[in-house]
Amino acid sequence: MAKGDHILVSYGLYTHHGIDLGDGTVVEWSKGQEYSKGQPIIARVSFEEFSKGQAVTVVEYSHCDPPEIVVGRALSRIGETGYDLIFSNCEHFAT
Repeated sequence: MAKGDHILVSYGLYTHHGIDLGDGTVVEWSKGQEYSKGQPIIARVSFEEFSKGQAVTVVEYSHCDPPEIVVGRALSRIGETGYDLIFSNCEHFAT
């Protein structure tokens, strides 16, 4: 995995997506209590918190923005709320 990669973890019935920042952290839609009393929020978390011990896969694309652009875009969204399973979920965020 490298800086700016779109990564995912599979939990059988669903997958969870995020952006690898290349420094041991990931930007994701988070439900952590320390962020928002359980309300989903875009947050920077440790790689371990993102993966929860599961295998992590890099999503491959034929064309990607440069890592600095991807990371900057992800970081600029930290603190956003408004998660929606259909219209604004973790896969939408990471793509």
